[in-house]
Amino acid sequence: MSAVLDNIGDGVIATNKQGKIDYINHTAFLLTGWTEKEALGADFREVFSLIDIKSGKPLESPIDEVMRSNAIAGLKNNSALISKSGERFIVSASCSPIKDGNNNIDGVVVVFRDITRIKKMEEQLIEERNNLEMTFNHSPVGMLIMDNKRVIKQVNNAFLKMLGLTDREVLGLCYGDGICCIGSRENGCGKGMDCGLCEIRQRITKVFETGIPSKDLVNKQTLMIDGIQKSSWYSFFFVPVHISGERYVLLVLNDVTESKEREQQLIQANNFSLKMMENFPAMIWKTDEKGRNVYVGHTLSEFLGKSEQQIMEEGLLEYVHPDERERLADKFNREIDNPGLNNIELRIKHVNGHYRWINIIIKPFYDMNGNRDGYIGMGLDVNDKKITETLLLESEERYRFLFMNLHRGFAYHRAITDKQGNITDLEFLMVNEAYEKMFGLEAQKIAGKLYSDIFPEGLVDFEEGLFDKVINEGKSIYLNEIYSHVLEKWYSMAVYSPQKEHIAVVVTDIDEEKKSEIELKRAKEEAEKANKSKSEFLANMSHEIRTPLNGVVGMIDLTLLTDLDPEQRDNLSTAKSCANSLLKIINDILDFSKMEAGKLFIDNVNFDIKKLIEEIFKSQSPLADKKGLEFNYSFYSGIPQFLKGDPNRLKQILNNLIGNAIKFTEHGEVNIVVRKSLIEKDLVELKFSVSDTGIGIGDEEKEKLFKTFSQVDGSISRKFGGTGLGLAISRQLVEMLGGRIWIESEKGKGSTFYFTVRFLKGKEAAAAQPNEPVSGRISDSLKILLAEDDNVNKTVIKRMLSERGWSVDVARNGLEALEFHKKKNYDLILMDIHMPEIDGVEAVKTIREREGARKHTPVIALTAHALQGDRERFLGLGMDEYIPKPFTMKELYQVIEAAAVNKQDKTEVKGIRIDEDGNIILISEENTGLKEFDEEIFAEIENALSGLIVCLDGKDLELVGKFAHDIKNLCNKMGAEELKSLAFQIELAVRRNNIKDVLYSYVNFHKELKTLKNIYIN
Repeated sequence: MSAVLDNIGDGVIATNKQGKIDYINHTAFLLTGWTEKEALGADFREVFSLIDIKSGKPLESPIDEVMRSNAIAGLKNNSALISKSGERFIVSASCSPIKDGNNNIDGVVVVFRDITRIKKMEEQLIEERNNLEMTFNHSPVGMLIMDNKRVIKQVNNAFLKMLGLTDREVLGLCYGDGICCIGSRENGCGKGMDCGLCEIRQRITKVFETGIPSKDLVNKQTLMIDGIQKSSWYSFFFVPVHISGERYVLLVLNDVTESKEREQQLIQANNFSLKMMENFPAMIWKTDEKGRNVYVGHTLSEFLGKSEQQIMEEGLLEYVHPDERERLADKFNREIDNPGLNNIELRIKHVNGHYRWINIIIKPFYDMNGNRDGYIGMGLDVNDKKITETLLLESEERYRFLFMNLHRGFAYHRAITDKQGNITDLEFLMVNEAYEKMFGLEAQKIAGKLYSDIFPEGLVDFEEGLFDKVINEGKSIYLNEIYSHVLEKWYSMAVYSPQKEHIAVVVTDIDEEKKSEIELKRAKEEAEKANKSKSEFLANMSHEIRTPLNGVVGMIDLTLLTDLDPEQRDNLSTAKSCANSLLKIINDILDFSKMEAGKLFIDNVNFDIKKLIEEIFKSQSPLADKKGLEFNYSFYSGIPQFLKGDPNRLKQILNNLIGNAIKFTEHGEVNIVVRKSLIEKDLVELKFSVSDTGIGIGDEEKEKLFKTFSQVDGSISRKFGGTGLGLAISRQLVEMLGGRIWIESEKGKGSTFYFTVRFLKGKEAAAAQPNEPVSGRISDSLKILLAEDDNVNKTVIKRMLSERGWSVDVARNGLEALEFHKKKNYDLILMDIHMPEIDGVEAVKTIREREGARKHTPVIALTAHALQGDRERFLGLGMDEYIPKPFTMKELYQVIEAAAVNKQDKTEVKGIRIDEDGNIILISEENTGLKEFDEEIFAEIENALSGLIVCLDGKDLELVGKFAHDIKNLCNKMGAEELKSLAFQIELAVRRNNIKDVLYSYVNFHKELKTLKNIYIN
């Protein structure tokens, strides 16, 4: 049964009661475009999608009507099926329910066929009928239709007008009665004395009998209309017609009275016809046998701007373009006697003086007797069409020229397929010059050749089925990087199908770019090595400077605890102030180095902004009081009390600006003002100003302010001191906090520094633990082991501990520390990191292995390492606390007390990460770096990075900087501090106009972004 259905001409589709297709025959596949494999199980409404062909609106599926009515259903008129390929077929269908043994609907069977051709034929017949009726009604000659009893059934307007009658007076009457024939006046048509001799009557009868038209009857009819008798000559033409299966005769009659009476007017009538042609939108003329013009139409006369007489005297050839005359004459001599149409396009001079393209048709002209009487010509203005064709041809040539002269290789192929339709090879149709040079080929030699013949070993390793995918799915595929093992070069390729069964390939040689990329990668690795060396140098420098400085600060603190006279105390206070200044300079240099290395990070914690400003004010007040300056601060209302961001960096910026203001002001005042600049949802932007009445700065000197190691005047450095790094660091910190900094100043009158920073709205932080020692919690008889190799620091730290009343044993290196630990139990160990024999890290590792789970002695790392991540790294290596050198007695006591109180506490580690130097960094719960991974923000970062790459390719550094700034803000939103810092490095490199640093920073950012994506997405 299936085989029978597959071979019928109608499409058949059967569905279950859910509308899923159970069967589809071959004809249905041809019409819908859905193969049996694709259609089975598919929804009938998807496969058999219907629209109204007139309105384009979707139609209800016929199976829904069958399911609803439980009866056979058909389709609405003008129903069209949309095939899978989008082709539309007008269809008719019968949809019947399939019922089971209980007479319940179990499905629907739809039998349909393509009636597009039939529908078009119907419409064509209707159109022809309408055209015929239109022609009948509006024909300039009289017409009427009679049945086999000669009763008039239909007449046209020309007939009624010709006789001066109305249709009411004619329709339904016999012919003679209808036209008011005088012979039918008394007894009616066919009953008069002369009716038997009526030739019209005889012709009508003969046409009905033979079915053959009859013509060439000219007869005189005498009519009686409105009591007036009138005789006229009419020509008659009888045509048999069928209307709705019935036979009729169409009678065409024309009043030829004047022609009959005056034969001599025939020539005038002929000229009259030619005159009528003047209204045609074509140029018409007539020549005699020798080609001389004897008639010129008005349209041609207007076109040439000459009178008809002038044209006939000069001849039309006079106006033809000189380059075309010989061609016209040649064609006229060779083909003019051809009875068919002779067509030629040439240029004729227009009245405006320009030549226009005219399509000319010339053929012989014959008179009424059939004798040739010259030639008649007609011309149509095709200039616009010709220009369009020329432009189109030029466009095609231009695009062909463009493709053929592309610097990229271009090849056009025809796909060779097997019986299953799979592409097995490609035939070269065309290649451009770049393709020839790229692969050492010649276009003439490869045209028509197979790809496998030209590249027997294969050019590149294409993905299997790639060309089939391009042709079948209509996809354009871009292969960003593909390597040719045959030519040992890198290429990128675009593959697409401009037309069915054809493949176009655009090839770009990217070998040099790839080599540059490899070179860039090598340079990047070298830069990373250099950066690592720089970081190591920075760490060593920090250690070497901080270690002796710790001894200086410690000895000063210890000496200040002794009995001193005023002069000695003042000297030591000055020395301590100098040490603190030196520490500030070191910290500034470290901050700047960390910024340059991209290792300065911004915290994101809740803090009380009002409390922070008060603390800063209190800390700076003694300096202002000492100089006798008025020192005030204003905090505007409407600013949220609790914010989220980095309070320490804000404090660093304000301390720097306030310190400078106090330093450079001898008389007057220093004021701090905090205003809200913007509050929007969770975002808060604050505007700070620090103003003074100091020495001021001239306009020409402002540019130096925020530059590294730069001061307005060398004399200032000698008088006031400083490294010139403070404002440079402040500017970078402000920008890392999403703001900007600027100055308004007048020399001799003072300066005002403004800056904006952005924070998130925060919440009240948990109450901080007091920094002072907690009475009663720490024993005054702690046994402490100090491991320190530096003699000065050994002495200083031991005296500090002894001042507190604690017992101290001192080990000179890690090996001695292990010996002490083996012999005695200690409440706490202070462990220097860099020591001879065994360093502090190795010593702690041995102590932890030795103690195991039964015991845990707190170990505090003493180190000059003060870089980002050092604390976490040491805690991860087994230390319990960390204190960087130099430190004060108060700081040392606080750390020892915290470690002793929390002796059994361990830092809860939530994860690890690898820093750029390959170090393992432990991440605690409170400092994971990422607030929460937000896929939407991450997608925005990737989109912005795509824009940055495009601008980077175009070397538009200004736009690169804008994209980097946007990316930095997005990273800040997500709390991705590492990414934020790297984005800022790109922005900084743009400001320095250093494209090499921009590229290097971009590579680092992209690497970190990829790592983050692998962790959270992949």
